[in-house]
Amino acid sequence: MRDEPRRSWHRPRRSVRLVVGVVLLGAAVAYAVFDPAGPGPFPRCVVYATTGLECPGCGGQRAVHALLNLRIVDAVRANALAVVLVPLLAVHVGRWLLGLGPGGPLTVIGRSRVATYAVLLAVLVFTVVRNLRVS
Repeated sequence: MRDEPRRSWHRPRRSVRLVVGVVLLGAAVAYAVFDPAGPGPFPRCVVYATTGLECPGCGGQRAVHALLNLRIVDAVRANALAVVLVPLLAVHVGRWLLGLGPGGPLTVIGRSRVATYAVLLAVLVFTVVRNLRVS
């Protein structure tokens, strides 16, 4: 039987955090340089293409591009929810990458049920409101 302690998802090896950090940095550079609204490798929304309704993520790629280029007004126009959530996600994942706390790419909200329900409710309300057609 081995006596070494078991590693959990919250404390991955430094090499795992380094690889995730390099991949995220590469993605950030790609989103900063290339406009997702133009031609390129960026995926299009399947929900919008099939239903004509905007999902909560519609415009998120354009919002990230605008945020990385410090065009806040354009980012809000593309997806206001992303303008709020992307910086929070960046701080959370950044802390995890630096080994400053628990969390990681898949545990954004944490263990709080209240926070989980609040985020889910905000996403639902945002989705409904953005699809209301004002005549």
